Amino acid sequence: MNAPEKVKQYDRAAQTVGNIVHLEHFNVIHDDQRLATLFYVVGLGGTRDPYLFPGLDNMWVNFGRTQAHLPSRGPKPKPEVLRGTIGLVVPDLNYLKDSLARAGAEMKRVLPDKPTKFAWREKDGPTKVDTSGRLADGTPLSGPADLRKAVLSRSDAFVTTATEKLFVYALGRPVHYYDMPMVRTVVRRASKEGNRFSALLLGIVESDAFQKRVKKGS
Repeated sequence: MNAPEKVKQYDRAAQTVGNIVHLEHFNVIHDDQRLATLFYVVGLGGTRDPYLFPGLDNMWVNFGRTQAHLPSRGPKPKPEVLRGTIGLVVPDLNYLKDSLARAGAEMKRVLPDKPTKFAWREKDGPTKVDTSGRLADGTPLSGPADLRKAVLSRSDAFVTTATEKLFVYALGRPVHYYDMPMVRTVVRRASKEGNRFSALLLGIVESDAFQKRVKKGS
């Protein structure tokens, strides 16, 4: 909620945050919601929360599980800069670069006389960001899109592995070689239903291993 105008704005830069190493939600004050929209939504590709703070004095932007709270508090809000690093996974770095370029151009067009700290680069210090890699079988990857394609091309192996992990959780023990016929039965059943997650869960719940599991000491 917006603080009363008589309340002095909190100086976050004067506070130590100790040894915090993970933030899924963060607050950063902006003095102009137009700039916040251009950077977080147009530039970075976030999605504005459609249900909370729909006005012009606050905005919540979602990036998967990460949420940015971007309020404009008081009559003359003082813009803040978040100390630290925010990690976001994007499907295409080239598209991100184009989006940031469009956002920067729009900032200059909408507010030509307003100075900002907007900037971006392709390097992490002296090192250029490299999203490429290879799977164990040598399949090249250039980003999340390639990883998704590789997983989909090996859907049988992926579903089998996922089923094994679900069995470990359901049974409270590792999956052994004598469990594999049961695993394959669940996988075959799920494949007939489009490999739906609910089909995997139902197959596990109805399996003999789950139905007849026994607690230690009983």
